[in-house]
Amino acid sequence: APVSVAVEGSGNLLVTDEGNDTLFRVDPTNGARTILSNNTTPNGTNPFSQPTGVAVEADGDILVVDRGLDSVFRVDPTTGARTILSGSGNGTGPAFITPDLGITVVTDDHTNSAAGATPIAVPSTTDGVTEVAGDDDFFKVSLTAGTAYLFETILGTNTDTRLELLDTDG
Repeated sequence: APVSVAVEGSGNLLVTDEGNDTLFRVDPTNGARTILSNNTTPNGTNPFSQPTGVAVEADGDILVVDRGLDSVFRVDPTTGARTILSGSGNGTGPAFITPDLGITVVTDDHTNSAAGATPIAVPSTTDGVTEVAGDDDFFKVSLTAGTAYLFETILGTNTDTRLELLDTDG
């Protein structure tokens, strides 16, 4: 089933399909759909297992969050080749972002909306509730091109196990 959409600089849509372990490219003018990357395209190296989120980096490379592997992939936009950027050996579910110094994260877990979210400078420690299972969580992170980021989460009985990366800049 399709679960996440991002828009490339060209205007094409990128769609992750969790059930088919596939990243599709869709032409929004005619709906034509092509497989950009899956477990056999371009080859079987670093196969997907439940890709759930997609975003486009400033240089056009594609990031895919994979719930089944607790990993973040970088996908070449031309060849579809997959490289694992970050994987999690602990717990279950996707990994979350731990940005470097100077990055601001905006979080909200009370209104299910990005509006009125509280900014948090990281790395830092926060008090209070930042996760309630089954609701909508919003995290805004300003990333710097050429910088590596680690995705992690503390898992427990009240956490959601899904992460979508959205690029609001296209």
